[in-house]
Amino acid sequence: MLDLTPLRVSRDYRLLWTGQFVSELGYQFARVAIYVQVFELTGSAAAVGLTGLTGLGGLLAGSLVGSSFIDARDRRSIVMWSQVFLAIAAAEPVSSKTCT
Repeated sequence: MLDLTPLRVSRDYRLLWTGQFVSELGYQFARVAIYVQVFELTGSAAAVGLTGLTGLGGLLAGSLVGSSFIDARDRRSIVMWSQVFLAIAAAEPVSSKTCT
């Protein structure tokens, strides 16, 4: 049984948990959309797999390099700036040449 007491007791924790849930849900939708788009453009399951491997490589490199970077700096500002850059990347317009 899950202990839901923190969600009932703390408004701030509910807001944090809800925001993280919505953010992760959007991230997962974007990942699936990338794989679907790669398959539609190439028709190759190998290209989809290569896309996943590329993401894994970025995750590993980011974890190794990012951990030392985060430990040396203020975490609150790093989180703020990373969210700003994620929003900018998500708001980038899609070229009409790639949509058919």
